[in-house]
Amino acid sequence: VIDSYTYPAIAADHSWGRASDGSAASVEFNSPTPTVTNQLIVIQPENIVINELLSANQNGILDNFSELEDWFEIYNPNTYPVDLSGYYFSDDPEVRNRWVVPSSFPDSVTVPPLGWLLFWADGDPQQGVRHADFRLSNNGEYLCMASPDGYTLADEIQWSYIAPDTSLG
Repeated sequence: VIDSYTYPAIAADHSWGRASDGSAASVEFNSPTPTVTNQLIVIQPENIVINELLSANQNGILDNFSELEDWFEIYNPNTYPVDLSGYYFSDDPEVRNRWVVPSSFPDSVTVPPLGWLLFWADGDPQQGVRHADFRLSNNGEYLCMASPDGYTLADEIQWSYIAPDTSLG
């Protein structure tokens, strides 16, 4: 046995875990923190939304490499710009922090006031800061956006089948 864990009865939707990652002391968490540190500092996301997505781009717009790729669009309803550097996107509801928006070029990942910003879900993050490391499926999928803490949900959307070249918004 490398490690074992004994825990008491806990309230619904609470978790039991190490007070700090790897420590001997344990505590009850009223906000469970799967896939992130137990010392999570909650960062409230800006008021931004997943506005539209296309999960089977066969004849639509091309990315900066002239490729037909899946994409999703973020809308900023605020009267000020929102820098998405450090925000997370994922196609896995159990792992909200799958892909982080790089902070290397904040001007390229800032959503203008009352504006939109397109990201490519093509599995090619080496192609630029707006290319996620996952693809979307038109046969049913999930997409979420989480704040820079990697856990707090900003927005999410789930769908069943979407015909090719048909967007959901």
